[in-house]
Amino acid sequence: MTARRVADSALMDAARRRCAYVEPVHFLAAVLREPAAGACRWLREEARVNPPPLPPELEPHLRGIPTDKRYATYSDVTKEVLRSVAMMVGGRDRRTSDTMDLLWAISRQENDPAFRYLKDHKVGSRQIELAIETGHFADR
Repeated sequence: MTARRVADSALMDAARRRCAYVEPVHFLAAVLREPAAGACRWLREEARVNPPPLPPELEPHLRGIPTDKRYATYSDVTKEVLRSVAMMVGGRDRRTSDTMDLLWAISRQENDPAFRYLKDHKVGSRQIELAIETGHFADR
């Protein structure tokens, strides 16, 4: 259920900010705000990234492209992230994804602000893959 809460939080945040698109940075911010998320716990405990619930360097990117619409749609990059999560989960014969899968997919999107945030904190996709394989940071 945590992964679903994170996804809903990202959508609501983008809509509240009147963004035209939900971007991977909205998902990363939602993960950081959710203490039950395995990805949030992994970032704090293993990767030693201890950000505030809303890191100031992400704030300008969370504003996104303004719109008058009351809803936000997924950007092409976000769709690619979600496809990557689905492929990863399908390849591991699981029914559901979790926030670690989402974090892994974000960490593979070069030129995205969420990717740059992770890279600046020395978090790479291989580290995340290893954490997923151990299974110690499942969502609660």
